[in-house]
Amino acid sequence: MTTKEFLAVRTAHGLRDFEVFGGTAKWRVDSRRVQQCKYVVCVKNNGVMQGGFGNPDVAPGTAFLIGRITDVREVAVGDCLFYMGDAYETPGRYLVKFDYYADISISNSWFESQNPIAYRDETELADILSGQGQDLDMLDFQPLRNASDEDVASYVDQLPTGPARISRAIASASSQRGFTIPEARQGLAQHFGVAEEDIEITIRA
Repeated sequence: MTTKEFLAVRTAHGLRDFEVFGGTAKWRVDSRRVQQCKYVVCVKNNGVMQGGFGNPDVAPGTAFLIGRITDVREVAVGDCLFYMGDAYETPGRYLVKFDYYADISISNSWFESQNPIAYRDETELADILSGQGQDLDMLDFQPLRNASDEDVASYVDQLPTGPARISRAIASASSQRGFTIPEARQGLAQHFGVAEEDIEITIRA
């Protein structure tokens, strides 16, 4: 019988960041291995949030959220949504997408590795939740909200680097979840500095 694993990640991001990303990013993971995982568990790290919304209300070392994984995709180099250090993005990092999440609160004694990611046996998570009177399959999973363009703009505005490239961030977020004609018109208007009514979009099938 093949052991089922879940992915655990140490992150300074919180739920509002996950809504912007469509999941949790940006990790050096084995994408094929992660695709075999059903869940990702987010653990608050000890670092300070460099930008975005963060998760100031959760104590470091606490597992605070579990997401149902839907996809794993490589983050494009230069994607301004995924700011890191003194650059925008480095190669070989992945966004772990999820569509439903549940709030949890687990002391992190079980996640002792200094590595920011770990693959753990799913039964381990089930046993810990059981000790708290919870069942993995009975958690109150809620749909992950799609961030609005305003949320994306607010996120980029908080990044500690030069002028925010808002229209580029909106395009990046939209590419993850699909976007409507009004959203595309709004992003182009912001990019070119014109009124939305001056933007005409033609679709040729």
